Amino acid sequence: MAQLTDQLAKVAADRLEPGEVIMAGARCVPVGATSRRALTFGLAGALGGTVLTKLGAPADHALHGESLPHDLALGLTERRILVFAVSTLTGRATKVIRSVPLAHVVGVDNEESRSLGRKMPRLRLRFTDGSTLALEAPGQVPAARGFSQALTQMVSGRSLAEASDSLVDGEESSHA
Repeated sequence: MAQLTDQLAKVAADRLEPGEVIMAGARCVPVGATSRRALTFGLAGALGGTVLTKLGAPADHALHGESLPHDLALGLTERRILVFAVSTLTGRATKVIRSVPLAHVVGVDNEESRSLGRKMPRLRLRFTDGSTLALEAPGQVPAARGFSQALTQMVSGRSLAEASDSLVDGEESSHA
């Protein structure tokens, strides 16, 4: 997990505020993408899998109404969640594409399922506006678990009313 957080910190260096540190991170895709990708690779080969990845993000794979790339990474700081685009070919974060203040996050649900015989962590981020973002983290069991636990600790000290008040006070999530 330290390797991923170090990589995310390098990519986000110009976006981090003084003293801000990425404490946890996880690489993610939309729920169901791992099974779809495996099936497509099996039927159409690498080219078909790459095309599916480029075209295949579901309509609800969005944050505050704005579409997200199929492959992404989440980085958690003490102030916000940074959302990174991830290269489909290398699996490495390439740039910060969104920033969500923790004041906009109600919590995260973490569950494990199985996909293709492997443990598959699933995260459902819940936001103060009632929206959610459902992700799975293939091959990222410790990272997803660590991200979920850290995020839960960060937001557990706030009540839902406090989180909702931050939206009324005019804090908006920034979009890169």
